[in-house]
Amino acid sequence: MNRESTAYWPKDFATDLPMVPPGEFTTFKEYPHSTQPARIRKLPVLRGWFDSKRFDLNLNLPAHVGWGAVNLGKATTLTFRIQLGPNVLYWLANPADPHVWAVIDKWAATKRMVLAAEFPDAPPLLIGRDFELRHPAFRELRNALGDETYTKRFIADASQVIVSDDMWRIASSDIADFPMLEHVQACLVRTSHTQGVAVLVDEGAPSAEGPFADAARAIMTAMLRPDVPRH
Repeated sequence: MNRESTAYWPKDFATDLPMVPPGEFTTFKEYPHSTQPARIRKLPVLRGWFDSKRFDLNLNLPAHVGWGAVNLGKATTLTFRIQLGPNVLYWLANPADPHVWAVIDKWAATKRMVLAAEFPDAPPLLIGRDFELRHPAFRELRNALGDETYTKRFIADASQVIVSDDMWRIASSDIADFPMLEHVQACLVRTSHTQGVAVLVDEGAPSAEGPFADAARAIMTAMLRPDVPRH
């Protein structure tokens, strides 16, 4: 299970503080050796940072790439995911973020989406698949664009789920040969509208509840104000 693993906290480039694992939109310029067709290489790429120790990069394993939506409590997240064997990577995206919908519209227009999983000690995993906007949850969640408070609720709920390592409780397998998931990771898709979240994590020995509980407590104590150093 996820809780047997050591927490992976990527560092923010500007502050060097541990971050809720981030995702972001980029371009194929970051992946010059991609063999995707030219029309696909014009699309935005949704990349995220993950822990390779909890994701077997054996490409001979059965794979699934999907998208959807999950209720997290006070907010619902758009989800994009890669499953390889018994392990899943999730990107959690804010439905109240116009930058997210701008990319979704580009993907829908070309009927193709592109995800890139980055790891600190392994090559990136770049995957594309067919994409369409028929998912009913996507159409309904577009209404969140008019809700001025939605982004704050999304950041709070998504960060809590990621840091407390609870995505494995929410996720289910899309591969029949692997009905039980082993590891589930998630990142928070950040844009100029949806900011990332820095977390101060005690680098000493964790409490009896473990590092995940310690980090979750730090977030809740800090009231989840994005990009503000926690003291």
